[in-house]
Amino acid sequence: MKKIILLGCLLVSGMTMASIEKTKIDESNVCEGIAALAEEVMQQRQDNTPLQIQKRIALEFEGDSKDLYEFIVEEAYQQPVLNTDLGKQQMIEKYRKHYFELCMSEDT
Repeated sequence: MKKIILLGCLLVSGMTMASIEKTKIDESNVCEGIAALAEEVMQQRQDNTPLQIQKRIALEFEGDSKDLYEFIVEEAYQQPVLNTDLGKQQMIEKYRKHYFELCMSEDT
């Protein structure tokens, strides 16, 4: 899991392996990118976007980046589609926060 998140960070930020040793500010920017991706996926889940569409989007990614995207989608699609706008917003924000905190807690 840590390996997938770390490699996903590389995709989102466009960083190379040599530049992983960045400051907390840079880590935060990378993690914001991953969190934004997770938020978008959960938004689509709550909008009842079919899983097939997510699978087509995954084809645009390569290697470990694809694995990260598919992992985020898989987790999102295990969650229920909620009935209220408030419930959906809370679910989306919770998912975004989860991935941000997960990324920030990784030891690089």
